[in-house]
Amino acid sequence: MTIIPLLLRPSLLALKNRYVWRGTRSLREFIGLFASASMVVAMYLSTYAALEASSQLIESGALDPFMPLSLLLTSLFIMLVLSAAIAGLGSLFLAKDLDLILASPVSLGRFLRGRCSEVALSTGWMVCVFGMPSLLAFGSFFDCGAAFFIMAPILSALAVCIAVLAGVLAALSFGAIISPRRGRTILLLLFMVSLLLFFCSLNSASVATKLSSTSLAPHLELLRAASQSWTPGRFWARAILDIRNGSFAAAGLALLAACTAAAALWAALWLVASRAYFAAYTRLRNEGDLLKLNSRASQTAARLLLPFVRVDRRALIAKEFKLFARDLSHTIQLAMLLAICFIYLYNFQTLEGPTSMAEEVRVLWQLLLLLVNAALSFLVVTCICSRFVFPSVSMEGTSFWILQSAPVSMRNILRAKVAGWFLPVASISGVIFMSGAMAIGADEPLVLASCAAGVILAYGLVGLGVGLGALFAHFEWEYASQVSTNVGSFLFMGLSVLFLVVSLVPIALSFGAYALAPNILPFSDSPTLILVGGLVVLAIINYACAATALSVGSRSLKAR
Repeated sequence: MTIIPLLLRPSLLALKNRYVWRGTRSLREFIGLFASASMVVAMYLSTYAALEASSQLIESGALDPFMPLSLLLTSLFIMLVLSAAIAGLGSLFLAKDLDLILASPVSLGRFLRGRCSEVALSTGWMVCVFGMPSLLAFGSFFDCGAAFFIMAPILSALAVCIAVLAGVLAALSFGAIISPRRGRTILLLLFMVSLLLFFCSLNSASVATKLSSTSLAPHLELLRAASQSWTPGRFWARAILDIRNGSFAAAGLALLAACTAAAALWAALWLVASRAYFAAYTRLRNEGDLLKLNSRASQTAARLLLPFVRVDRRALIAKEFKLFARDLSHTIQLAMLLAICFIYLYNFQTLEGPTSMAEEVRVLWQLLLLLVNAALSFLVVTCICSRFVFPSVSMEGTSFWILQSAPVSMRNILRAKVAGWFLPVASISGVIFMSGAMAIGADEPLVLASCAAGVILAYGLVGLGVGLGALFAHFEWEYASQVSTNVGSFLFMGLSVLFLVVSLVPIALSFGAYALAPNILPFSDSPTLILVGGLVVLAIINYACAATALSVGSRSLKAR
């Protein structure tokens, strides 16, 4: 038995060729790796700075480090399981090489080890980028010994292994019960019903609630309840703290429990695969979708929905949405991301001001909440773009040569992708920005300005995503989930954060001037002009960002 699984070797060799034998193109990949390493360093420094800022609370006992560490690791574990489930669904049922692999003399054990290893490589970057820098900063801040820096990564690797096995097992069970092709329609219908029930259960008066008296105690109680609940992240955090405190016996028991859980999940995965996988894959190949839209019907729908769009651009937009609709993993990711949006909006209503505050303090508090809403909403939209907009160019796959040979310039192709993705992303972004502003009781002009800012920022993000997606285009993929986990995706998220910092400047200045000095201009409608001026500056920044990214991306595609 070799250390590297048999089915993982082609992926590792392809990765080696991508960075060693591509000549000048490999320089672009190394730039992306450098940017990813910079994100890791920034995560380490920010975590260390946060620990230093809260050192007095920790020393006085007011803040138990177990609470934030448990919440961080629990959130990371949940994201790992969800990502592994999506990648496992594509790897086990939707990959292009499955027919050849299943026809070859490869045992079921080797097949599962290879697929699980691929999923682990495609999802483990979250621990490398977000988890490990935070753990290293934690160990450095508390002056932990060498045992901490040895055992904490081992525990983290086991946690990743458990999350990957749980996600792949969930994907396999789903494919065994419901055909992935038909499951797309079923999941979409279930999500629409759940969304309807969610809106029906909301109290409409609470959406536009004004700032009222509250305290921080309920939120601290919520944190304590989350940190004390039965979650894998809780045991992960407790084992790490045991190592820090020198309680190696407890950490050893946690290590043994993690190995036992991983072995049990592997046994369950092998058992389910041996009983149901081949039957599920055969059913997948013999069945079609419940809902299907043929090419002629899609073109007719495109003409009705986009009557004033040029014919070539309209055809490209219609093709873009057909590519999106054909992939089951995209449907699941969209449902999860929209659910995150609704949970964010629902929880944002709890951000209320302290009691007995002066009018000036209330205005400053509301201004702070508006900026927090803009930043968090931007990050939510960035997650959506990183999953759907950034991979849109690579989703063309090996048929990209058709677009290369078509009488359409690369710049127009990228513009068509921006036009196709801008409307749905802008709709989601505008609703999130506006709903967050309404939830904190902002004035009507500020609510409308927040909505407009969300739409403008959506254009910049979509342009940035399409441009970087073209720069780091990867057409030789086996299943769609591989596209959104390359180095370019890390660079897109890093540049998005820098883009957020720049975009918050005109938003903060205009919103602050409107709230604190509305009559700063010698005009009767000075407050409106202040907001409009800030939005114009924001639009210029976003247009410049999108135009630069599209220009760089189109030049990269021409060189292929």
